[in-house]
Amino acid sequence: MVSSDAYTRPMFFSVYAHEDFTEFDRKDAGNLRGGLDDVKVFVEKFYMGSERLVDVLKKLAAIHPEQLEIAEPNDFREEHKSFRSRSDADHERTMWLVVDHPLSKDCPRGSKERFYLCYEQLYKNANPFHILDENKPAWVAHTTIPHTLVGAMINITRPFWPASKVTIGDPFVGTGTIALELLKYDNVEFVGTDKAELAPLLFKDNLWFFSASAKALQLYIDGLSAYNSAVVAPKNFAEIDPVKEAFQTALNAFDDAGKQFRGDAFEPSSAFVKQFGRMSRMTRLFFYVLLRTKVRYIGTFSRAGGALAGAWSSAFQKEAKQLREQLDELRKLRLNKEVAQCGRISVIQGWYSHACTFSGVSQDGAGRGVVRVCDATMLEAASCDVIITDPPYGFNTDDDYAESAKLYSEFISILVRALRGDAQLVVALPDWSHTGRHIPLYALQGIVTQQVLVAAQHHKKEVVHAANLMAEPMELFRPPYYWESDRALKRAVLHFRIREKERPSGP
Repeated sequence: MVSSDAYTRPMFFSVYAHEDFTEFDRKDAGNLRGGLDDVKVFVEKFYMGSERLVDVLKKLAAIHPEQLEIAEPNDFREEHKSFRSRSDADHERTMWLVVDHPLSKDCPRGSKERFYLCYEQLYKNANPFHILDENKPAWVAHTTIPHTLVGAMINITRPFWPASKVTIGDPFVGTGTIALELLKYDNVEFVGTDKAELAPLLFKDNLWFFSASAKALQLYIDGLSAYNSAVVAPKNFAEIDPVKEAFQTALNAFDDAGKQFRGDAFEPSSAFVKQFGRMSRMTRLFFYVLLRTKVRYIGTFSRAGGALAGAWSSAFQKEAKQLREQLDELRKLRLNKEVAQCGRISVIQGWYSHACTFSGVSQDGAGRGVVRVCDATMLEAASCDVIITDPPYGFNTDDDYAESAKLYSEFISILVRALRGDAQLVVALPDWSHTGRHIPLYALQGIVTQQVLVAAQHHKKEVVHAANLMAEPMELFRPPYYWESDRALKRAVLHFRIREKERPSGP
């Protein structure tokens, strides 16, 4: 992918600075906190030895005037845009300066020691699923697992996949997060189940949005822009008849669905699911926005009292605006010029370098696997090489404790039974609640680990522990792994390698 004239053209050099970036990236603050925010540099305050970083940058610019284009302070987006318009500029790479810190077993979040890291960015991950992450268009609950986490869960299993085809299962499909992420791979067959009758339609709708063209996405963006509030009369909406009709149908369906909630959990009847599946995709999109407004702001609405109409309108507008902006980012990604392709991965020309994106989403993607409506305990024996799942764990729901505990006692054994050969099981579980909400005992990693060990023994299998060949601090990169969300909970990710017990040889 690299041009033959690499390093012969001026390259953009940027300090990843709080002063230059923080003001403009706050819409992604939740994803940056504890991550990219942690490697930003305070240019005005930092030193390299006895020299101010600002002075070092000036010297660097003076020494390499023909090779480096060093950004000026503050919002340099116009400067960068001007640089990229130059015919002699290097569009394939950018040089970045960040600050980082070492990790240690005793201080996993990093020590106070800091060091500079200067690196050349050749490719950026432009996974389209990451644009919407937990906010996919087809949505029914705020317990959706992030796409970024699912990608990490898949990656830890890949070194141990079979050489040819690999069958990966998920007994709790939900909105299809794991199924969608697996579409990136040519050699994967997906097997999924979910007891919710709405699950196959949620997966189908999300698959459609991620496979839609830029032109098709624009129609839905325009539809979400055609109104300002979910409480004003349809006559006050923009005069787009199909949109008005779709929205009114969604309002009627949402009103009919009002009795199909248990707490803040939406549990539609079979009759509703069939009727809903016959509605237009625009209608269903409006319904999903209405649903997420109700579920995400249920606390706000209970406090609103007489101001409920205003609170509802404000919340609805916020949700519609966020989804509209995310779909527009997805649309813009579709418009990028493709530089090269490798399997299902496309290389496109990004803003600071080349970017890698997933081009393999298509409407026939569902044909590479199956999503069945059935209980998790119906997963067939010896049907999967890998199981990756995010089971319900009673967080942010009012599920019956005894019923959920019984489900755990049954399905963990079923998961182990469903594995074949040298197999793997990856499970995401709650580790710590930041909201004060109780985490059920049955969903804690220690309890689940013991159940996996017992189930393996029962099914004449064994859990393989990789030899500890890594010295500290590499112990940090052995399971369990952890995933932090400041707004809700910290997740633990368990990774088991499970195989059939070797039978003793003999006469």
